[in-house]
Amino acid sequence: MKQNEHVYGNITPTSMRDEGPGSERRCGYSLVISLSVLFLSLMANALQTYFYIKLSWASDTLSEQARNYSAGDRKIKHVTASLEQVRRCSLGERQIQYKDRLYVFPTDEMSWISSRENCQELGGDLVIINSEEEHKFLVGAMNTISNSLHWIGLRNAEKHHWWLWVDKTPLMQNLSWWRNTVEDSTSEREECVGYYDGQWVDLSCSTSERRICEIICIH
Repeated sequence: MKQNEHVYGNITPTSMRDEGPGSERRCGYSLVISLSVLFLSLMANALQTYFYIKLSWASDTLSEQARNYSAGDRKIKHVTASLEQVRRCSLGERQIQYKDRLYVFPTDEMSWISSRENCQELGGDLVIINSEEEHKFLVGAMNTISNSLHWIGLRNAEKHHWWLWVDKTPLMQNLSWWRNTVEDSTSEREECVGYYDGQWVDLSCSTSERRICEIICIH
């Protein structure tokens, strides 16, 4: 009996040798590492998806902007070329150069507002008559080009009764050539001035007429 007790007393269970604080720490480290790897993997996938969507959106936006820029660039180049051509006193319209001014006489008819916008697109404005010399020049030009009524850059201020040029300067009475005696507009509606047969006539700004555009030349 004692011999058996001695034999069994020397046997140590293997499970008792494998377990202990060190083993628990190793298991804990493994779990932490596994969770960390899983978390980083999920984060990487999430970031990859986010940046893919972001880049796709940015690519679409840049493509749209590029198309808009290309169209806008072509338009700007066209307008710039047109302005340079006009300011160098070379335009495919009926025109006469006088000193440093180019006077253009388009043949289509528009309201006063639309006529002014068209002159501005050409790089100038509706004509302003600053002197009797300029008036006489235009009389001769109109006799050569056309006897139709043409808008000039003069109208009455809305709801007021005085005349202003397009550069906001008031009309000088000693530099006016009215067909009828018109010193101030007495109408409540806005009226504009047209040039006809060497004289001025006032009429509704909405009337469709030809126009005289005045453009400063570049030499």
